[in-house]
Amino acid sequence: MASKAEFRSEEFIFPHALLGSLTGITRTPSVVQFRSIPYARIPMRFRQSVAVDVLQSHERNCTAFGASCPQVRQTLEPFGGPLPNESDIVFDEQECLNLTVTAPREALEAAQGTSSLPVMVHVHGGGFSVGSHITSVRDTYRMVAQSISDGTPVIIVSINYRVNWLGFLACQDLLDDAASVNAPPFNFGLHDQRTALFWIQNHIDGFGGDRTNITAFGESAGSAALSLHVCSNTLPLFKRVVLQSGTPATAAPETNLAVKDEQYGRLLSYCGIDRHATDRLERLRKVLVETLVKAIQDLRMGLFTPFAEEGLFPIAPNYFNQVELFEKCAWITDAIIGDCSYEGYLFADALKHIDLDNFVLHFEQKLGKEKASRMLSAYGIERGMDKNLFWTRLNTLVGDLTFSQSTHSLTHSYAVNQQQHPSKTSSSKTIYRYSLELRNPFPGSIFYGVAGHHFIELLFQFQTLIERYPTARLRTISTEFAQRLIKFAVGEAPWSPYEAEEQRISVVSSRDGWQVYTREEDVRQQGLSEDGGRRYSEWEMMEEVWAGLQNDREETVRMVGMEGLMGLVNPQPPI
Repeated sequence: MASKAEFRSEEFIFPHALLGSLTGITRTPSVVQFRSIPYARIPMRFRQSVAVDVLQSHERNCTAFGASCPQVRQTLEPFGGPLPNESDIVFDEQECLNLTVTAPREALEAAQGTSSLPVMVHVHGGGFSVGSHITSVRDTYRMVAQSISDGTPVIIVSINYRVNWLGFLACQDLLDDAASVNAPPFNFGLHDQRTALFWIQNHIDGFGGDRTNITAFGESAGSAALSLHVCSNTLPLFKRVVLQSGTPATAAPETNLAVKDEQYGRLLSYCGIDRHATDRLERLRKVLVETLVKAIQDLRMGLFTPFAEEGLFPIAPNYFNQVELFEKCAWITDAIIGDCSYEGYLFADALKHIDLDNFVLHFEQKLGKEKASRMLSAYGIERGMDKNLFWTRLNTLVGDLTFSQSTHSLTHSYAVNQQQHPSKTSSSKTIYRYSLELRNPFPGSIFYGVAGHHFIELLFQFQTLIERYPTARLRTISTEFAQRLIKFAVGEAPWSPYEAEEQRISVVSSRDGWQVYTREEDVRQQGLSEDGGRRYSEWEMMEEVWAGLQNDREETVRMVGMEGLMGLVNPQPPI
């Protein structure tokens, strides 16, 4: 048998019933990949995409990756640098809406209609500002190979969508423009995702997949986006969902169009366009895309939040209604919901520049002195404290505000409601909870040695970095990560479900691997751990503080989080 080193990829010609003859590439003897298949076309900048049903002849050659949405280029330093033979991602505004299908060769070679495998769909993160499925880290061929080896084969599809201004600009001009073509006005990136998911439903049968058995999984903004789809008015998009560090509260859609209009005005001025010109939108459509990308950094844009578009969100999702909207979604049967133990380290560099006194004053102004004191005391933050200790604790607090507390609240509140009022929910969903304490194993990265930093799952779940791990323990953890996600996708329990009383959670650390604890066991073992842990009492205190808010509570929650704190880090430059 040929070793991995001896395997050479070759072209694989496949007759798809609807798309015609496709040429893919073998990644292993048992896995075939069809790269960057167009699923939609963009008629013009800031317009909704249109699904592709017929491929041009050159588009049927799927042996090479295509383009991604233009964006600020990202470093692979947190992952140990580029992998051998890795090429830079190509950016193209018009050609970026593509997806990659990775499938077992046996399913493709079976007679049409005789194979019906579970399907997994990956939605990348990146703060709705950056990101692509076309990276070596997110390559899914090893997960598919793992599924075959374990006797539970799956097909995995990874999608691109529009990001930053190109995907999430919103303003009154776009509202007026959309009315002229009878199309949704905003959230181009979310609509791209929806189009991709419907495209998969319509075409995955031809690859040997089961359109009724789709599991979507995403990290960070990808997770938040999937949770927003669950809270939207859409027809069923998938059967199961894996939310990895992202809930409806993480990226709650903006409800005030004036906020988005202000961003639009700043972009116009940056591009040298008169804010009052009657043709300002048309002129912005003609600006070089490189200028729009540069504006992201120069205008210090962070997260590009979606907008609460009525046609997409009859009720705008936020922290206070995320459980109710999640309950009402009748087409989700199961969910994995998880976070990392030290999410806030993602913002560590920016948070270094926050002045302690200004931070405390900001909290007092937003929450009132009593509530601010209660929250800051719980995290050991007070005026006059050691600056390094403040920074460390601020990272923890911001990670909880942005990711972990809403993850716990969504999971636990849903479980409590299920236990107390099962008849009031639209459907009973089985929930699995996890928390990652894995340490970054790659020297040279600012994340090296940090336990449970944001996006740590990307270093493990795809198995793409497995040769780089310094220990066999980490290789085992990576393999088991993929196996547990696959088990979930084929309808099996990845670990014990979360229930209101025992609150079982899967905790994953570099030392102990995958462990399942009740809340009582988790609290007890945290005293022996150096890897962070779950801050149950702090999260539940935070929930009590939010419950006590009166006016503009959604805005208050937003402004004490990272979005509001960015004003303390980088005041907006005048334009």
